[in-house]
Amino acid sequence: MAFWDFAKKPKFGGPHVIVLDFGSGSVKAVVVSLDEVKKIGYVIGIGREYYNQQQGASNFRGIEGGIEVAKKAINQALTAARAKTSECIVVYNGDTLKGVLHVWKERRQNPQERIYDAEFQGILERALKNASENAVAKDLSVFKPVIASAALQRLEIDGYHVVNPIGFKGAEIEVKLLVFYLASGQKGFFDEIVGVLKLSARGLVSSVFATTLAQMKHSLTQFGAIVIDIGQTNTDVIVARDSIIEGIQSAQIGGKAITEGIMETFSLSFEEAVQKKIQYELGELDQVETRKLENGIRGRVELLRDSVVQALKGFSETAGGFPEKVFLCGGGIRVSLVKKMFSQNSWLVGLPFPKQPSIEVLLPSDIKDVIDSTESLEGPSAVPLLSAVRWLTRNYNISSQADIILRKALQVFNQSGKQ
Repeated sequence: MAFWDFAKKPKFGGPHVIVLDFGSGSVKAVVVSLDEVKKIGYVIGIGREYYNQQQGASNFRGIEGGIEVAKKAINQALTAARAKTSECIVVYNGDTLKGVLHVWKERRQNPQERIYDAEFQGILERALKNASENAVAKDLSVFKPVIASAALQRLEIDGYHVVNPIGFKGAEIEVKLLVFYLASGQKGFFDEIVGVLKLSARGLVSSVFATTLAQMKHSLTQFGAIVIDIGQTNTDVIVARDSIIEGIQSAQIGGKAITEGIMETFSLSFEEAVQKKIQYELGELDQVETRKLENGIRGRVELLRDSVVQALKGFSETAGGFPEKVFLCGGGIRVSLVKKMFSQNSWLVGLPFPKQPSIEVLLPSDIKDVIDSTESLEGPSAVPLLSAVRWLTRNYNISSQADIILRKALQVFNQSGKQ
């Protein structure tokens, strides 16, 4: 029996699901009550536990430490929610996850015959096998990459876009999949945590991918956008164009580097530096200390900016250039000097923007169909997690036939041991 089976009566009806976010410095657990009719997620409990005593240190301390940290975070969330559930979705970030757009084309032997489920599933299985082989060949900057999940981006039959290929005829089918890879050791690590805690994982999602989807549905035009998620030790960048998410590029730097700059500048401990950063944001430092802090972190902020530029250069150029919207989110953007630097257009020089884009900091109010009943998820740092909650409301029970077949193809592919 799992440790949460004796929780109290829930506050809300509807299915309850844990959103389990393995961040670079901590594990966050959010209990969500789903309204399946209205597609709304209610956040009713939150828990967070750091990997070790020094907040922000990215050290799991082995599988036992990871299990204990996740268990504490889940227990906090379930206790606050007065709920019990073993269902969860797992949220991964760029330092553990890579997202690559994979294109697979296949000629059909009998173009005059209609496409049915079995044939389409076979096409998807071959697409996944090819994506896995390409990832191993390229190494993707991770050790022994394995496919953790995938999302359909576009389907075409003989050059014509279709939402669902079932029932269509045609000679050639093209599939564009956003494929998510984990290092094999990392996937095994997280799978073991979920297994030991007797959780039932209903899905996996990248936080920046979920954030991009949330904006594509509500505030983006067909021309797309760039989403930059500045986390604690990692910054994720996504480019979406023509309703297609083209992949995830990551930079190994985030808000923790700025905190470390404050530590060095003032000879403080990590916790003291965090407090100094809070005082700076609240305007509680005098002019001398403010100037000293800004000078001390400026080089790191510029390195963060330059790393984002390099990540953007990793995306292929198209005739239309980059989209005209840039969205910023994540805890790192709360630092006013970071926000100021990214809110200016000077860092965009040399990138293929057809004109100066609009730059906007995302807030929880920008994530629709999610209600934070705890009233504790605030600021840009809450946006990726709330976006994952919104993704859950759309993917708890998949209704799209093409997505259902993709899920089956992923299950068959993973069970086949081909990666």
